[in-house]
Amino acid sequence: METVNKNIKLNTVVINVFLTIVFITLFLLGDYGIAGDSNSYITMGLTREPGYSILLWVMRSLFGEENYFIPLALFQNAFACISVIWVAHYFGKRLFNSGLGYWVCALILSMPYLLTPIFSRTHLVMANKIMAEGITVPLYYFFMLYIVKMIFEEDKFGKNAAIAWGISLLLVLTRGQLILSSIIWLLTVVVRLLLEKTYIKIYVPVLSVVLLLVCNALVTRTYHGINSGVFAATASSKPMILANVLYVSEPKDGDHIQDPKLRELFERVYRELDKQGMLYRYAEGNIIDKALHHEDCHDTISFDYFEPVKNDIYYHSEHHEILMADGYPAYLIKQDEIAAALTGELLKNNWPNYLKNYV
Repeated sequence: METVNKNIKLNTVVINVFLTIVFITLFLLGDYGIAGDSNSYITMGLTREPGYSILLWVMRSLFGEENYFIPLALFQNAFACISVIWVAHYFGKRLFNSGLGYWVCALILSMPYLLTPIFSRTHLVMANKIMAEGITVPLYYFFMLYIVKMIFEEDKFGKNAAIAWGISLLLVLTRGQLILSSIIWLLTVVVRLLLEKTYIKIYVPVLSVVLLLVCNALVTRTYHGINSGVFAATASSKPMILANVLYVSEPKDGDHIQDPKLRELFERVYRELDKQGMLYRYAEGNIIDKALHHEDCHDTISFDYFEPVKNDIYYHSEHHEILMADGYPAYLIKQDEIAAALTGELLKNNWPNYLKNYV
């Protein structure tokens, strides 16, 4: 038994050293700084949640406008390395109780950091760039760690639930789409309470999620009020979601749309995407090739097809300049409303296709 324990400890040290070397290597690959949508975080505008933009502001305050890229990359790589080591160690021990299990978990958790430098057309190192994923991926790993702890560690259920709730709030404040984490948290707590037959306490997690949503709304709206002069929720994320829905759409998905402008918007955008081969059915090859096809199409669908066609239909112009009478924030808020409406209409029919391709 003592020999087995020594082997496990030695294996743990080897994996930790290996992972540390991996992330040091990624950091040393360089190419720090600006990525595709970095400026939207740097400018702290209405189009981004406050979490990551505040981190960038702290880094700029500490290291200066011209010198914070490398410290930020160092922080993000260190955070990623710690999250992978910590979470892989727990999962390997809890789920496999073996050194091999630790290795499997470590490699799986490292994949988001290794796939893009190796397989992506851009070859970017995610943790070296100004990208919200630099902190949302490690945060999500820690979130799932405490979700698993909520399930298995009976004596620390309350503590683990509180930590997972806090991480979920950070995730939502950094990336609005990660509101899914609050649903995962709620379902985990409710199922746990039902299994324990403590039905009367179910109101507690429900109120906790309501509190999370209220905190997120207050912090986000106050942040935008200070920086953009508009006490409003984050705008312009919904066209990005719509781009994913349009990518997996079919012609029949628009048949039931009653609003004539929304229907025209879908039909015109769909025709262009079909003509340009920018739909999921044109993706060929293995899973990596298909992922690259989606990567190439996503932003183009939103910026080059949805936005100009939407402007032509709703404003009779493809140009931004004449749309600013009420200010750019008002334009973004309206754009979000249109994108959300079309997303909802399309998902009524194509949600099976959406789940098949993205889940």
